[in-house]
Amino acid sequence: MTAPSKPVLCRINLRHAWEWAHTPDGDRFIRCRRCHKEKGDRPGWRDLTGG
Repeated sequence: MTAPSKPVLCRINLRHAWEWAHTPDGDRFIRCRRCHKEKGDRPGWRDLTGG
């Protein structure tokens, strides 16, 4: 049996479903709920914190 593939829109980096997630020690970060790609601190990325 093969592993499930990454969703097409995530694979071509066209659309992700960003959500807040937590590390085991309680820190928060943003990741895609479909493919689990983490959102970094890159210029031009929309800030989901509103600030």
